Amino acid sequence: MNTEQSFDAVVEEDIEDKKAALRAKVRACRKKLTPQARKEAAKKILDAAAPLLEREDETIASYVPVNAEPDVMGIANEAFRQGKEVLLPRLGPKLSRTWALYRGPGDLQVHAPGRPPAPSGEILSPDVISRAGLLILPALSIDRSGNRLGQGGGWYDHILENASADACICAVVYTSEFLDAEDALPIAPHDKKVNAVLTPAGFLYLN
Repeated sequence: MNTEQSFDAVVEEDIEDKKAALRAKVRACRKKLTPQARKEAAKKILDAAAPLLEREDETIASYVPVNAEPDVMGIANEAFRQGKEVLLPRLGPKLSRTWALYRGPGDLQVHAPGRPPAPSGEILSPDVISRAGLLILPALSIDRSGNRLGQGGGWYDHILENASADACICAVVYTSEFLDAEDALPIAPHDKKVNAVLTPAGFLYLN
């Protein structure tokens, strides 16, 4: 390994250490949220999502919240009520990244132990996400530049490789987790940016 490669490796390791520390801090704060606080945040998030629901997207993709993530199922339900096609993640064989159509309230099922609830419909290929004009992603933190701190598995970074170039990619965080400053989060070369953020306090296009 030459000196330049060695330096790059040290820098990348430092970035990952900073990310890990931030993840631990955010997760600790989220654990302190009461069920009532999460419920109130979900209502405010739905209210703040009005500009997203007014978009003319025929297909949207979202997520099923777990572990005190901001609850966006109200958005999925309202989009379904409006007649939009709603895609939600469904883990395929060997944890492959796939999707399924959401059929409205009551559709989510646990398909295997240890996996999050997912729609009951057939598994769709990862590239189906390319038809979504709006992608709603979970995050632990977002900054003004659109840098996203995720859970660390890279699942959504891979998903965004199949997203339409014109899509609105919106991350959802609690209000205190949005850092209103440029490049406030540590980022690695493989990290994908978002172009919008939604919090209980409101919605904002970035970049």
